[in-house]
Amino acid sequence: TDRLQVKVREEDTNLTAYVMADASGSMGFRSATAVMSKWDFARSLATALILLLYRQHDAASLSVLGPDLMFIRPSLKVSTQARMMAALDCSARAAGVPVSAGLEHLAQLVRPRSLVFVISDFYEDPQAMESAVRRLRHACCELIFLHVADPAELDFNYQEPVLLEELESHERRAISPDLLRKEYLQAFHAHRAALADLVRRHG
Repeated sequence: TDRLQVKVREEDTNLTAYVMADASGSMGFRSATAVMSKWDFARSLATALILLLYRQHDAASLSVLGPDLMFIRPSLKVSTQARMMAALDCSARAAGVPVSAGLEHLAQLVRPRSLVFVISDFYEDPQAMESAVRRLRHACCELIFLHVADPAELDFNYQEPVLLEELESHERRAISPDLLRKEYLQAFHAHRAALADLVRRHG
């Protein structure tokens, strides 16, 4: 026959996604106006992503950056999902593994064309992550950085002199917010811009 025919076919593709959650000490911060700590938000988000992936029958992996790097390989097994939920049932701890080290670890074993979700406050020099980001992009992976910040980190809206404690080194420092607010906000927004630039350049 001379008639043209168009055949339409639906095809399921298997996706592999790697979820990395930062459980370092700074993620335990919660200001008076926050609904939950940064870590509680991060692990809730990680849990939601893992459950969504399992519902779509896609393989999920979990990395938790605590004092050590805890890694669970991609799987569709219900028992592995239970292990991931148990791994997220922890507290944010001081002196966690840097995000750059977690990305370097993933870059060595990631499956090509995977999704990589990184949930962190990213208190690290973005340049330290560049090598691993480049390697992951070379493997045709899509990186999604989910930057978690407390309301107080966004506006530094302290009114009275306050004693702040660095949650990883436990160093304490008394500060006057009025004297530091402008400088702090400039540094915070510059850091966010550098992080966005890293992702944009390798997007």
